[in-house]
This record gives sequence, structure tokens and C-alpha cells, in this order.
Amino acid sequence: TCAKSRPYQDQTLDSKFFQLEHTKPLFKEHKILTMENLYTYHTFMEAFKILKFRCPSSLHDQFNISHRKETTLIAPFGSANNFISRSTSMWNAIAPKFKLQDYSYKIGQAPVLCVDTTA
Repeated sequence: TCAKSRPYQDQTLDSKFFQLEHTKPLFKEHKILTMENLYTYHTFMEAFKILKFRCPSSLHDQFNISHRKETTLIAPFGSANNFISRSTSMWNAIAPKFKLQDYSYKIGQAPVLCVDTTA
């Protein structure tokens, strides 16, 4: 039920509150990520790989990197429900917690990951 419809004294977060979420204690006990956490993890990691390796360039070019702080992404205009807008908001929320300073390679250290096969 909605918290507003319950009396104030019944709005505590105890074991009774988690009865509807019967799988949550099992996931926590066995250290398994929930579907929502898996989605967040994989979206963040894909964004990190795209930004670090600049590959595929078609996706990298869609990210708008801030000129003031290179580890911050600027959200695209509008509330599009696509990978770029979602990963941008996730990146800006999660990346500061890891204190990433730079996700680019130094010149000469970058591996060749994207191979142009059209030529």
C-alpha cells in the first residue's frame, strides 16, 4: 500500500515491510544482483567502454562530453528513452563515486580495438 494511506506508526522499514519483496533477502544473502542492478551495471560498463576505447565511433560521437570537466557528460535535449540519454544520466550519477579522473588512453598506449573492414 501507499505510504500516505498507512498510519504514521506503520511506516517503519522492518521485516514486515519487506514481506512483499520475498526475494530481496535471498538475493542479499547469496550476493546476487537484482535485474535493475544488473541493468544499471551493464549500462554503466558499456558507456565506460565506449568512452574509454572510443569504439564504436557511431555511439561515441553521440555522447556530449563537457568541456569544463571531461568526466561529465551533458544530457541530450528532450527526454528521449534511449541508450545515450539513460547511460548519460547513469554515468553522471555513478562515475563521481568512483572518482574517475580520466578515461582516455595516453598517445601510443591505446590498443587497436576498432578495425575498419570496409576498405
